[in-house]
Amino acid sequence: MGSSSIRLRTIGSLPEGVEEDITQSAEESYGVIGDPEPWVEVRVIDTLANLKSLWDADKQRAGVTDSAEEGFLSFYDAWEDFPRITLCWQRLAPLDQLLREGVLRHEAAHSRLHNRREYYKFSLPDEVVTAAGQRGFTRDIFSVMLYLVSIAVKDMEATALLVRHGFLNCQEALSLYQLQVEEEEIAWKLIREQPAGRMLYFAAQLKPILFALPLINRLPAPDRLRNQLQALTNHLPSAYRQKLFELAQKIESQLHQSTHQKVSQTFHFLLSTF
Repeated sequence: MGSSSIRLRTIGSLPEGVEEDITQSAEESYGVIGDPEPWVEVRVIDTLANLKSLWDADKQRAGVTDSAEEGFLSFYDAWEDFPRITLCWQRLAPLDQLLREGVLRHEAAHSRLHNRREYYKFSLPDEVVTAAGQRGFTRDIFSVMLYLVSIAVKDMEATALLVRHGFLNCQEALSLYQLQVEEEEIAWKLIREQPAGRMLYFAAQLKPILFALPLINRLPAPDRLRNQLQALTNHLPSAYRQKLFELAQKIESQLHQSTHQKVSQTFHFLLSTF
């Protein structure tokens, strides 16, 4: 594809060559996975401060409240009914080249799969909503759970697309980055006695786990990734850990369904498992 399908926009002062490198990597990605529709806007921002200002304005304009972007390496949205990738050079510059490629290719996959506003609007069957209410989950808890489930499902779909097209090494690098163990054990200790807190915790853990699963069976040497998956959940009681992985595998088996079907099914699975 030509760069005419990529609408590059830069904000702030960027080192020489950054724009060209990002454009080239994006074109290589789309040349393999297919063109974005109707186009893709790629925004490259110099600093985290400028990123926050831009992202806050984006959310306010789109009326978005559920968007836990803190700590993400990059951002993708279709809030304005076209695909948009947002990159911050201050965040990407310290990463090695393979991981940076993994980040951009991951967002390119989202722009192929989740290119309309409809991929941010999810509804659930009445019986699922009723079941959540009977468990004592408030509307706010319900909303956060649905958001966490939706981003986990969409990440799984993006990884699966890239894996099918042979982008293994860069996605393994990104998956390993996302599986870094930081404060999971502390967070678990704080919420483990709270039913709503536990449910939100398990929903949040689905994102890095579902990202990794499509890779596991395709990597020639998956042990490092498999071991990191285990490390992420080692602090959980064995029964919870087993349920979480069984749940993730059940969700991955639904890859043939539409995104909205998978989100609905995953929410149902989550409620029925925990």
